[in-house]
Amino acid sequence: MPLLEVRDLRKLFPIRRGVFGRTVGNVHAVDGVSFDLDAGSALGLVGESGCGKTTLGRCILRLIEPTSGSVRLDGTDVLALPRGKLRPFRRHAQMIFQDPYGSLNPRLTIGEILAEPLVVHGLADRRDAEDQAGALLERVGLERSHLGHYPHQFSGGQRQRIGIARALALKPKLIVCDEPVSALDVSVQAQVLNLLKDLQQEFDIAYLFISHDLAVVSHLCTRVAVMYLGEIVELGPVERILSQPLHPYTQALLSAVPSGEPGKQQHRIILEGDPPSPLEPSSAKRFTGRFPKHAAAFAEGEITLREVEPGHVVRCARLDVLQELAAR
Repeated sequence: MPLLEVRDLRKLFPIRRGVFGRTVGNVHAVDGVSFDLDAGSALGLVGESGCGKTTLGRCILRLIEPTSGSVRLDGTDVLALPRGKLRPFRRHAQMIFQDPYGSLNPRLTIGEILAEPLVVHGLADRRDAEDQAGALLERVGLERSHLGHYPHQFSGGQRQRIGIARALALKPKLIVCDEPVSALDVSVQAQVLNLLKDLQQEFDIAYLFISHDLAVVSHLCTRVAVMYLGEIVELGPVERILSQPLHPYTQALLSAVPSGEPGKQQHRIILEGDPPSPLEPSSAKRFTGRFPKHAAAFAEGEITLREVEPGHVVRCARLDVLQELAAR
């Protein structure tokens, strides 16, 4: 049984206007997302800004309440838990936030930040919590002497290491990583990614790794899901998606990645037309307007995730058309 099971998850944000706040529409931020995540594995979630990646991660952890769907963590129905019983769930699911500057309380010392979850969940008293906080700091490459320092005394990379230590404090089974290295220098990014990989092997942690950088995802994850306007349009093994993408949106994303070879000319795929409105529910218009060369794969039939091979699915109406176009 997978550690995390997400089925048909949706999040609509109402648009209200007028004196009485009448609802005139909904933004379809997450629109029917389904996937599984095994214990100890890492799934990358990629897509352009505004596609719903962060909203999806926060809905899974119930930092934002989903509109509908189901989320199961280790067999427990997360969305059925009343708010008063969410604390045990929090022990097993944590988050590393994107902003290393805004995610730490500036009024607390690092020791207090790391000890607080241990005390709140009854895993240690104050003295033991401080000892464990020091051990966590050392595990992420910082010194125990930093416990008495405040967040403003650290660099961005050091703050993100503190955020990782805080997420590890309760020994969770799942960590949602919301672009944890996007605000860091390239050299620091590599250090943090290697740290996350080592910690995954040591503690058998599952990662939902949200990023817009496919190079980062390929380094850490074994599978990748591509999001477009709140939907997953392609999901499969990283090597397969990067080498032979089928969905035109995945192909456009990959064409935007700079080549690492000097002088190599890379064909850039430019999306056509205007981006569809997120106020409209999923339909063929989301694809035919921006991918006119692939319109035949979306215009006729039900658009759904179709299996290309075991573990590799793509959203379309005519899989044979996509495969034929990709082979050209």
